[in-house]
Amino acid sequence: MQNHFKIFLFVLLIFIFPKISNSQVWSLKQCVDTALNKNLTIQQSSNSVDMRQIYVNQSKSNLLPSLNGSAGQNYNAYVENDTSLGNAFSNNFSLNSQVTIFNGFQNKNSIKKTQLELEASKLDLEYIKNEIVLNVIDVYLQVLYANELLKNSKIQVETSNSQLSRIEDFYKVGKKSQSDVLQLKSQLAGDKLSVVNAEGNVRTAKLMLQQMLNISVSPTFDIEYNLLLEPQQIENYNVAEIYEQARNYQPDIKANELKTKSEEMQVKILEGNFLPKLNLNGNISSNYSSIAMNKDLTQSTYSFTNQLGDNVNGLFSLSLSIPIYNNKIHKNNVELQKINLKNSQLNEKITNDNLRKNIEQACIDAENSSSKLTATKEQLDATKASLDIAQIKYDNGMLSTSELLIEKNNFTKIQSAFVQAKFELLFRQKVLDYYKGTLESF
Repeated sequence: MQNHFKIFLFVLLIFIFPKISNSQVWSLKQCVDTALNKNLTIQQSSNSVDMRQIYVNQSKSNLLPSLNGSAGQNYNAYVENDTSLGNAFSNNFSLNSQVTIFNGFQNKNSIKKTQLELEASKLDLEYIKNEIVLNVIDVYLQVLYANELLKNSKIQVETSNSQLSRIEDFYKVGKKSQSDVLQLKSQLAGDKLSVVNAEGNVRTAKLMLQQMLNISVSPTFDIEYNLLLEPQQIENYNVAEIYEQARNYQPDIKANELKTKSEEMQVKILEGNFLPKLNLNGNISSNYSSIAMNKDLTQSTYSFTNQLGDNVNGLFSLSLSIPIYNNKIHKNNVELQKINLKNSQLNEKITNDNLRKNIEQACIDAENSSSKLTATKEQLDATKASLDIAQIKYDNGMLSTSELLIEKNNFTKIQSAFVQAKFELLFRQKVLDYYKGTLESF
């Protein structure tokens, strides 16, 4: 019975443990989605969009009539020559309504302004999301890069271990000296230290990624490594073409355009203060008094309901307000707003200029990275060929251990430079994809 239980437990663990380990493996898409869902800046920007929607709703509601009601109750005590003559109670009720017929198109322009601000806030939100996606891709690549270096470091340890084993065999039969053995032991120790450093870099990169995702840091956190990461070798990038694509796509460019239009609407709203305003007002009221006399005097009491019906009064009026002189308040407000409009236009130009400069820099960086990758690939191939020849010479006693280690270290150095150039070009191309609006996962 105990053996059956052990077999059952073993089978259960086979099915459970892969799921537990895989549950912590994150794809790039999962990382991006999580960052977008958990980022607090995005949540704040989303709240701003909701607020702008409320402003739009309110600006539309301003076209509707207002309606207010009021009610009052009074108590009066009548006294003459220190003698109470009685008490009187009275009530009054009224409904008031007002609707703006014309106010210099201010309500109409306010609706346009709030709608522009709403659309601009949505684009601001998209801009923040795009920046976060690009940052997540950057840090994700850093994890991949650190892991690639770690794999290379471990390969170097295996190679050094294998070489040390061979040298120790040669030393036993007198074909190699103790100095050769010690040199390879020193090389192996250095390679192991490189592994330790590389493991630390992987942990640091993973920490950065988890913090960017705004999730709890876990030692079991890992990412997918089986990605096809081969950058395209493109030597020349068309700056003007990418810039035009970016101007049509980048949310911050469109947002600034809308903000400028919003400032233009604000000028029109303030200019509306120079025009007359026409309002339609309505009022309906009634009242009750405990000492009121019935009109036909046939009843000793005048009921509450009857009084309210008999005392109904209605009033409807048109009010026209014409601005004549207001200490230049409206004029100065318009002038101040025109300055705000100029600043908004300048911000729009600054944003476009910065975009063009950033794209120019991104193109240069991508071209430099492409050239660097080509050069390091050629250097890597040549260094690998040189190392292979050096190994053959060393095996045949034509090369010293020191000379072989120099060749080996040169190859390791160039190999690391090649990996760095590869991931650098990948990120540079992702930056250009971001500007072109074609940023996607790998």
